[in-house]
Amino acid sequence: MAKIVPNVVVEEAKGKNASNFNQISPCRETINIWGIVPSFDAVPRVRVIGPLEHLAAAGLATFQLFRPQEVEFVLYDNVQLPDIVILCRVVEPPIMVRLVKQFQAAGVAVIYDIDDQLLALPPTHPDYIVHQNPILRSTLIQLLRAVDRITVTTAALHDSLIQYNPMISVLPNCIDLNLFKKPVQSQGDIPIVIGYAGTRTHAGDFVAVVPAIKQLLDEFGEQIVFRFIGFIPEELKGINRVEFINGHPDYRMFAEILRRSGFHVGLAPLVDNSFNRCKSDMKYLEYSALGIPGIYSSVHPYLDTIRDGVTGLIVQPHTPEAWYRAIAWMITHPLERRQMGEAAYQEVVRTRSLQANIHSWYTVYTAAIAQRRDSAVSVQTNHVAQRRLRTELLFLPIDAGLGRRFLFNFKTLRLLALRYQQFRSVIDIFRNQGPTELLQRVRSRLRW
Repeated sequence: MAKIVPNVVVEEAKGKNASNFNQISPCRETINIWGIVPSFDAVPRVRVIGPLEHLAAAGLATFQLFRPQEVEFVLYDNVQLPDIVILCRVVEPPIMVRLVKQFQAAGVAVIYDIDDQLLALPPTHPDYIVHQNPILRSTLIQLLRAVDRITVTTAALHDSLIQYNPMISVLPNCIDLNLFKKPVQSQGDIPIVIGYAGTRTHAGDFVAVVPAIKQLLDEFGEQIVFRFIGFIPEELKGINRVEFINGHPDYRMFAEILRRSGFHVGLAPLVDNSFNRCKSDMKYLEYSALGIPGIYSSVHPYLDTIRDGVTGLIVQPHTPEAWYRAIAWMITHPLERRQMGEAAYQEVVRTRSLQANIHSWYTVYTAAIAQRRDSAVSVQTNHVAQRRLRTELLFLPIDAGLGRRFLFNFKTLRLLALRYQQFRSVIDIFRNQGPTELLQRVRSRLRW
């Protein structure tokens, strides 16, 4: 399990690419972590794998990664259990609910990390049908309710999930500067490359942008190129000066592709709906870490992050005309465009890099571990109280009829007492009340 290690001054932690160790307590606990991830693509790397790697490099954690299907088999082996388990967007198999409870029964804290409101996908989302599966939805809801804590990317997502679990911590996405290394960009490149890097899940977000792109291509001709990585709207396929580059499921490779993309401007359209309002500002982080000025929809969380005209352009409203004006301004204002890219880069390096914020993950993880340990102590106390409760029950001077009723209901009584954690009050009732008043008082106290 966890061990305490002395504070060590790490000289390597002085550069911008080094994790910020100084914000962590001088007496640091090295925690053992298991990460359970459905894949090794972008979301698990940003939310779990990257932070764990930085915690391990700082000497603050050791970790192992598993797929959900592997965990049950691992538990059959005689392995040392971790201090904490992190589930990242795990929605199957249903056995995970039972495994979470097994971990907790063994004193292991469990966190569920989620970056999208998967229970409220819009019908236009490519994964809508998948997440309408009642088994997947039920499993996800049970997991959210069962874990010790949920970690999310935004305040809006926090508010949408609070109904399932009151223990939610907001850990905003951060960018790993070891992956996103700012390239040296030529200042006089022609054509100007306006780009987008993302997935097919954003097809609906481009509906208002496509007409603007076609108009700009007609007006600016050879001066501009639109370049898409990972996804291209159907309406733009085959059009001259519109290019497509395959993405990559490995986020490290994606970062390198984007770094070499030659983008002068990055696009980040989002339709304003409840699902998108729960999303993070990841596009802003990716573009800005590479010094690419971006154009963003007027949707949270971009509105919470970007200083319009300083670290990016905000498009309002989400119409073809507004997108045309914003992209045209970027094309015709090269000096301001470069200044905007540099300002965004400096701000992200200073405030939103994983290296500068790794202490936030450590703080949340250790808080969850402490919470589970306190819960384990409480459970041990409850077990003692249960034994006392049974003793008091067995020695009550009650008539045979009432005795049969209590013996029949004892299991229910014990579970209710455990749930409401009122053993002391229940024991006092048994000690001080006669048989006539006993059942009525117990029912009242336990909401039976």
